[in-house]
Amino acid sequence: MPENVTYARGCVQYIKTKQQIYFTIEQINEMLKTIEAGRLSRGLKTKLTHKER
Repeated sequence: MPENVTYARGCVQYIKTKQQIYFTIEQINEMLKTIEAGRLSRGLKTKLTHKER
């Protein structure tokens, strides 16, 4: 199997072997802000909207 294919038991060990940093803390915080800004509010209206689609 390729290196990136894992099974349930091997996931944790595989993830821990990865050490390369892809994003800075600032980039991560900006991504989180963007995601939060685009989220719909929680509630019945949102749930019903998802069921209609």
